[in-house]
Amino acid sequence: MAANLSANIQNQLSNGRFALSGIAGWWKLEIESYGDIWLPHSDRYARLEEYIDVIKGLWTVENFNYVGKYYTIKGGILADKPIPTPPIFIAGDIRSGN
Repeated sequence: MAANLSANIQNQLSNGRFALSGIAGWWKLEIESYGDIWLPHSDRYARLEEYIDVIKGLWTVENFNYVGKYYTIKGGILADKPIPTPPIFIAGDIRSGN
């Protein structure tokens, strides 16, 4: 969903000025209030890394396949790939260690 939505914004609304920002989560109450599970710090960043791999794959590969610890994609198709591929920024706080 994020790969598709961001590709549409890049191609149709932003004239190529879109960037995606990833965050691994830092506020336990917020994470749990949206129905997700609270993971240890290193696991949250590992999941974010996989998430970014999936988005980049959908943006760039036809019939995308991926098997990871957190995500599995079989024959993922994104018909409207973003042009150019948007940059991805990662937000985080390495001081917390939670």
